[in-house]
Formats: sequence, structure tokens, C-alpha cells
Amino acid sequence: MVEARIINALTTIGLTRYEAEVYATLVELGEASAREIADKSTVPREKVYYVLRRLSKRGLAKMVGKNPIKYIALSPKLTLSKKISTIRNQLKTIEEAINALEEKYNSGKVKIKRRSLCFWEITYKPEEKLLNLIEACEERLDAVLTVEESIRVEESWYYILKKIAKKGIEVNVYSPLKDINVKSLGRLSNIGDVRIIDEILDYSLYVVDGEAGFIISDDLKMGIHFIDKRFCSFIIRLIRNFNRFSMPLESILNLIGYEKDVYNLLKRLDRDNFMRNLIGSFERLFIEYGHSSEFASKLLESYLRYICDEGYLDMPVQSIIDRVVSVASILDKFDVEVTFDDESGYLVYELLDDENGELAKAVKKGITSPPNIWTLLIQKAIELKGYRESSTVVIYDKRAGKWFFQKKFDYMPKRRELVRQSLL
Repeated sequence: MVEARIINALTTIGLTRYEAEVYATLVELGEASAREIADKSTVPREKVYYVLRRLSKRGLAKMVGKNPIKYIALSPKLTLSKKISTIRNQLKTIEEAINALEEKYNSGKVKIKRRSLCFWEITYKPEEKLLNLIEACEERLDAVLTVEESIRVEESWYYILKKIAKKGIEVNVYSPLKDINVKSLGRLSNIGDVRIIDEILDYSLYVVDGEAGFIISDDLKMGIHFIDKRFCSFIIRLIRNFNRFSMPLESILNLIGYEKDVYNLLKRLDRDNFMRNLIGSFERLFIEYGHSSEFASKLLESYLRYICDEGYLDMPVQSIIDRVVSVASILDKFDVEVTFDDESGYLVYELLDDENGELAKAVKKGITSPPNIWTLLIQKAIELKGYRESSTVVIYDKRAGKWFFQKKFDYMPKRRELVRQSLL
């Protein structure tokens, strides 16, 4: 765990807490993947990817590998010296200003007692006031947006939000995902954490620094501006509850390229809908093939078509794997890192050990893959691309508490042609 004094120092010079922790962890590890950083820090894995990209843009980290993707930290002294010099100059200016203010304060006759504000105002020209509130943000901005508002914010205020994000302000956006706002949310994900929620509000809600906020209608005709710490505290708790039922936009980005209508994509990924399709496929294929290995094979092929569409045989193996893993993480909280190397034919599953030891028991019984349907789908996809499994090695890293399932596949061009002909 990174020392608190290091985190505090890095946030003081402009990094967010997540950026500070990821950077310090990366410095300690030397070279690491997002998963390794998440294991070593308190930053959620889905946010590590976004933070690493931010650090790369700031010149603090650099990507050095693609299979798997790994990063290294650049020298703190070289990259942060300019920032430290700027802060020294700013501190000198601030100190001079404070001394001048102190002189005025001591010479004044009236002392003002501060008190907590509670203020609510209905406004019929809300856009300008909301923008002023956002620009005054110092620590954190939370925005629960309608589809229409997410588009408007991206079109009108993207560079304003980008500017406050560069100051180290945490930006969190919650919005439904439809085909009309995919690009808007994708762009907003460059400056903050974007999570997908159901349509629950007919208006948009902003909370700034946990103290003030704004409720605004889609037609921009009316808004409610409030400064109320207790109400903001309630809203923040509500937003935290969203995290339990929302999906990070990053987890479905690679699915969007294969689906023109995003609304239908999310509808397809609904768990109940998926399970109904699963049962329907099972019953239909059981009637046709009965109890046989051919039945199991056809069942897996139907799932791949359902997840990847009809053109999955023309997709690269890693693209199919990424798509299956993305769907699995949404539907089944599938937390397995999967990599496949086309040249060597090695498939590797990497996953944390479970607390109750069920995985160890399953390995003793002879399983050679993580026991779930998603790994079967991945291996079926590899077979359909013309590979045949030749060997398996299972390794348990006790120190890291991780299992590694390494499978070797041999590429057979003739097998691929036979598979293609059988599916035509």
C-alpha cells in the first residue's frame, strides 16, 4: 500500500487521488498491467485503465507492451520538477497576498462570523448559473444526466469540463446509453468516469463539491439551484448506490462497434433476456441433436453467434475473446484476464483464488479451465478458427494468490476450412 504522505504530496501538485495512487504504485512495481496495479492499490480495476491513459497524457507513464498491455512510470524528478517550481512561485505569491490581507484584517473594526448556508432558488434562465457553478468546482463534480442532457453537455461544455478535470477535479457522469448519445458519452469518458444507468429521471442533477447543486429540465426553461449540505449528502449516498447497479462505459466500448443500435445491445445483454435465450437454444438443439458431443458443440456455436453476431468467424481471435469477456463481465461479473497469442498458440487464463477453495478442489478433480461457460465459449471460438488444443498446464502462485491456466493450441489451416464449410 502506498504511503499516505506520498499520496498527499502528489495530490498537492495537481494529481487526483486515483492518479496519485496509480502513479506511486507503478513507480514501486516498475512495470505492470492494470490488473497488477489494481491488486496492489485501492483503485478499482475499471478506473485504473482510465487513470493510466491520463497519466500517459500528462507524461508520467508510458505504455510498453500490448499483449498484455503494460505500463512503466517515468522519472518523478524529471516529470514533476517543473510543476514543483510553479507551485513554489505560487506559494510565494499566496504568502505575500495573505500577509497583505492579514494587515487589513487586523486594522478592521468589524469581525464577520461565518455560518452554514442553506439556500434554494428557482431560476428560469438556468444554463448560465449552472455553468458558473460547475466552473467554481474545486474537488468533485457528480452529474446524473438524461440522454438529451448528456448530448448537450458534450456539445456545449466539453472543453469546460476538460479544463476542470485538468485541475485534478474528479468528474463522475451517470447516464442512460442510447444509440444517439454513444459518441457523446464516449467523448466524456476522456475527462471522467462514465457509468451507464437505467432511465430513472426526467431531469438532470448536478452536485458540486458535496455542498451545492442544480436540478435542470431538458428544455432548459427551468432549474433549481441549491446550497444545502444535508441534501447534497443524501444525493451523494444515492449516487454511490447507482454504482452497485450501473455499468462502466469502458466495459461495453468494444461491444458498441458490433452493434448499430446500442439500445438493443443493452436490451440483449439484460440477464433475464440472455437466460431466456440460453434456455431456448438448449431446448431447440436438444430436440435436434439429443445427448451428444455434437449437441454441446452446436450449443456453444449458437452462443457465439448470439454474442458476436453472424460474422464472428471473420473476427480476430483476440477480438472474439474481448467481446466474450466484456459480455461475461456485465452479465456474470466474470473477473478473469484472458490473453491469446496467435503465433505461439498459447491461451492463458489468469484469475484470483476464491476464498472458499472451490477452484482448488475443482483442479484436484481434473478440470483444465476455469469452470464456467465463458471459458468454454472462448475455447470453442479458438477451435472454430482452426486451432486444436494440444496441452494444458495449471499453475497456482501462492504468493500472489492467483491461478494460471495455460493452454497450447496448434494451428491447422485445413481444419479451419472444414469448420467454415460445415457452418455454411
